[in-house]
Amino acid sequence: MKKFIFVILIVIFPVSVQASKVTDAEITRVHMYINPTPNGGVFLTVVGDRTGNDCSNTEFFIDLNNERGKLLYSHALSAHHARSQVNVTGTGVCSLHGAETIKDLQVFRASQ
Repeated sequence: MKKFIFVILIVIFPVSVQASKVTDAEITRVHMYINPTPNGGVFLTVVGDRTGNDCSNTEFFIDLNNERGKLLYSHALSAHHARSQVNVTGTGVCSLHGAETIKDLQVFRASQ
């Protein structure tokens, strides 16, 4: 049983270490990218305090080929327009042009 738990931890641990997180950040650029996928994707430039994976220093990618990606894009676009503070967590997977795919996006109310 101990060996089984050890193997599971070894498999899970590297994935959690590789994913990056950007806190106290702002989305400074939204770039729509049509190729190579049918619906395209979006690159976000996120400037803030980054830890973890170093696919790119500032770029994250959202794939628009699924409902989750479309929801993330809508959320990110709203945050960009409002100049809201965001926290972004990546998947640890470097996608197109070295940008990390987004796993989680938290948006905070823009300061008044």
